[in-house]
Amino acid sequence: MKTKGSAGPSGMDAELYRRILCSKNFKTEGKILREELAILTRNLLKTSYHPSLLEGYTSCRLIPLDKNPGIRPIGVGEVLRRIIGKTVTTFLKEEIQEAAGPLQVSAGHSAGAEAAIHAMSQSLRIQTPEVKQVWLADDSAGGGKLVPLYDWYKQLTLERTKYGYFVNGSKSWLIVKSELLAEEAKKVFGEEVNVTTEGHSHLGAVIGSKDYKDQYCGDKVLKWKKEIEALSEIAKNQPHASYIAFTKSYKSKFTYFMRTIESFEEYVDPIHEAIDDLFLPTLFGQVEPLPGELRQLFTLTPAQGGLGIPDLRIDAPQQYAASTSIMSSSHKGPSRRKATYPQKIVKFTTSHLKRLPSKQEWKLLTLLCLMSSCVW
Repeated sequence: MKTKGSAGPSGMDAELYRRILCSKNFKTEGKILREELAILTRNLLKTSYHPSLLEGYTSCRLIPLDKNPGIRPIGVGEVLRRIIGKTVTTFLKEEIQEAAGPLQVSAGHSAGAEAAIHAMSQSLRIQTPEVKQVWLADDSAGGGKLVPLYDWYKQLTLERTKYGYFVNGSKSWLIVKSELLAEEAKKVFGEEVNVTTEGHSHLGAVIGSKDYKDQYCGDKVLKWKKEIEALSEIAKNQPHASYIAFTKSYKSKFTYFMRTIESFEEYVDPIHEAIDDLFLPTLFGQVEPLPGELRQLFTLTPAQGGLGIPDLRIDAPQQYAASTSIMSSSHKGPSRRKATYPQKIVKFTTSHLKRLPSKQEWKLLTLLCLMSSCVW
């Protein structure tokens, strides 16, 4: 049984169902329960029950997610419903797809959501070829002159019902270059979308003026700094857990912004200081900042003898250049050039051949090796 997930209102999660249905500890009781579930499944397929009789089966545990602004309600249904649903779709997959047709792509079609987006995008290109558009899953963005953009927006709202796609004008933003264009945009779009001359976030990055970019990136970095400070408090008692949280979560977050926002190194000083002066010393039970040579060592991956904690000021321009070069040369296919040994490893090794580590550095290096072995 491959069903996974948390529990519904009954409190029985997938692991508990897997145990009571498949474990040999329950002997004949587990077999009888499986047979009863099979009978229930057949009855649900053959018989039309009054909704009041299925309230327990279809009930969900509601979880509100903060969308800022607004709330997205998430319903966590009963695991029993998931088991029955997966069983039915396994045996009747082709029949369900044929009955649903091409317009309901969530009926088990391969890459169904992507197919819906591509189909709608192709239709919009035919209707408004003047607009350059980009899609990521169900997030769309278009660029062009005001009137073609409005035609594209209206066509998007008209085509939405065929694919189950709903345009939310209150969350749609039109970025223009001047106040004059903003006034013209309000005449064209009316109150259907938000109009700004400053900028707005797009897929986590930012598009707009330099002032808006400075404010957006500054606020983002200050938020990260507070989170690193909180993580440093946890590191006092749980250093390894804090290290894993940083490398598995925060590191990827930093990398995404460094690869998508130009000159992001201009904004990372607060978070860089929090890592160097607070987080790293706390990991090793120190109060004072660690020596510069060790900080360079920590930027290496665990496989190379480091901790994989990046130097954001150095990595930011490199990451952005790598991202843009991949996009500009994507039509040429993957590069066949052999990877070279990182130059910073060579520099670090060469500098340490000139002297032996101090007693404090030996102690920190020993702790580093122990932490790296725990990671692996």
